[in-house]
Parts: sequence; structure tokens; C-alpha cells
Amino acid sequence: MRWLCPLCRRLPWTCACPPGSPVTKTTSGGLWAAALAWHEPPWSLFVQRLKYGEETFLAEWLGAWLSSALEVFPREVALVPVPLHERKLADRGYNQAALIARASAKKRGTKVLFDGLVRVKETDAQAQLSAEERTKNLASGFAATRSFAGLPLIIVDDVVTTGATSDALCDAIVKAGGTVLGVVSVTLARPIGL
Repeated sequence: MRWLCPLCRRLPWTCACPPGSPVTKTTSGGLWAAALAWHEPPWSLFVQRLKYGEETFLAEWLGAWLSSALEVFPREVALVPVPLHERKLADRGYNQAALIARASAKKRGTKVLFDGLVRVKETDAQAQLSAEERTKNLASGFAATRSFAGLPLIIVDDVVTTGATSDALCDAIVKAGGTVLGVVSVTLARPIGL
């Protein structure tokens, strides 16, 4: 059954299995990324159900497990969820990255910055785009509405494919004086050849 924990075969949010070691890669823009797993079942299914199936209860469980991927970063950081464009947020009713960040921060005892960054450009869906198209799609897609000077930050997303979203958000943060140490997500797309 697609919902069972791959280790103990129980419903994942009722099991006590550790998520294992985080998987890592570098985004197309050179940002370091860590995640619970590669973007494959059952993890990819959990992300899809959270993002498109309105099963927001999954964010609590995934975010708590994601705190293990944060262990590769220093403790003195703040989390920044990838913002949604206001129209997409209104349509969906929630930002899955913000829900994941909240749960992860609660587990780790880390601060989350929910404001200060906006998605200024409503972009096409990224799923069917090539790496080059993703980068173009997100060029100047985010803006900072405050200074991030002196704040080491970790970007939080549900899935990182090429990293175009994280890289574009990182650019906006750096322009506002911040430092981005990397990105954490529930899943990562496998690098080609791995």
C-alpha cells in the first residue's frame, strides 16, 4: 500500500522509524540542498497529497522528520519557507512550505520568518519545464520587503528539482543583505546518473 512506511509497513505518521540520513545535492545555482529522501515513492506521494490533495496533516509529520535534514546546518539559523504567489495561495488555501517549516522549527526549536519575502511574479507550473525554462520562469520572481542583514537563513520547500526556485529566492535574500546557507526539502530530484 502506497501510504505505508517503507521501513515498518505501518501508517508513517503512526510509526517511530527514523527517516535515515538526509540525501544531498547542489542546485543548478550552486546552493547546497538536503532532503529526507529522493523524489520517489512513498515520499513523492506524501508531497503530492500535501500539495494537491489538501491533506495538510501530513505537513506536521513531514516537517518533524525534516528537522533531521536540518542537522547538517548550524543551529543558529532561521527558516524561510518559499512563498506562494497571492493568487496561488488564495486558490490552494495554504502554503505547504510554510506548514512544513512551522512543524520543522517546532521540532528543532528554530525561528521561522513567514514575512519579508514575496513572490512578485505568478509563474507557470514548474513540473513540466526543463532546467533552463525553470530558471527563466523564475527570473526576478521574488522580492524582499525587509532587510535580512546578519541573518543566516535556510530555505524550506516541499521538493527541489533543479533548484531554480531556491536559487531565485536566494538571490532576493542576498540583495536584502541576508546569507543563505542552503535549502531543505522533503524530497530532492535525483541528480542525473545517480
